[in-house]
Amino acid sequence: MSLTSQLARGDLGRWFARTMPGTTAVAAEVAHAAARVRPVRPQAGAVLGDRHWADVGGAFGARLGALVQAAPPCHGLYPVAAPGRRRPLKVLRTRQK
Repeated sequence: MSLTSQLARGDLGRWFARTMPGTTAVAAEVAHAAARVRPVRPQAGAVLGDRHWADVGGAFGARLGALVQAAPPCHGLYPVAAPGRRRPLKVLRTRQK
């Protein structure tokens, strides 16, 4: 089952509905706000580097993540909890204090 199908009618979609009530309303609000603004595009004739759009996407993703991510940075904590150094739950509890 694809991710889209799983979100629409699978276990993952049901989990989101239970765990994150109001997500549909927030998504509609974001879509409405986005429809009211003009997209920012490079000037006509501008020469862009090969990584321009990847860098833009990365910067946007980091900014969005900083605004909405309430969970600890698990990927950053992994080396601390990796190969027997500390138990993962202990690391997460330590970081949340």
